[in-house]
Amino acid sequence: MKIIQQKKMQTAITFSTASSHKYAYDKALAYLKDFFIHNKSKLEFEIKVTSLFSSVNYMNLRIKRQLKTRWGKVEVLINYWDKLVGYFMMTSQKQKCKKMSDIVRKLIVVKKDI
Repeated sequence: MKIIQQKKMQTAITFSTASSHKYAYDKALAYLKDFFIHNKSKLEFEIKVTSLFSSVNYMNLRIKRQLKTRWGKVEVLINYWDKLVGYFMMTSQKQKCKKMSDIVRKLIVVKKDI
């Protein structure tokens, strides 16, 4: 008998809580509806600004990646050029060609910042 009364009390409390929750939900919705109607343009502006910032950040990231890729390619070309100059120098020394050695020495003196 005591268990049945406990179940009835639990059921009553559950339904009363559910109805008070519905009342609180409706009341909050009424207050927030006015807020959203008045601040709709502000929220849309905030969404647009956030979207703009994320787009700018994405573009910035892509540009940085492209610059790293380009620098990597330039570095490969610099290394290949150094290898060619070394090959020319070795070839000129093997063949004992004075003109070739002079040209290679002039190539070595050229600054890499050109």
